[in-house]
Amino acid sequence: MPIDVVQSLLGHASINSTRIYTHDTEAAMRTTTSALAPRSTPPMTAH
Repeated sequence: MPIDVVQSLLGHASINSTRIYTHDTEAAMRTTTSALAPRSTPPMTAH
């Protein structure tokens, strides 16, 4: 979603305020995604 649309939805007068919120949200989403969906590991092979 374009940041100016987010700014309008949140009612921010300054785009800088919106950037602060979206930056924090993006970082939290990355952390949560990494915790819930870690990179896959190669399958174990039977010997």
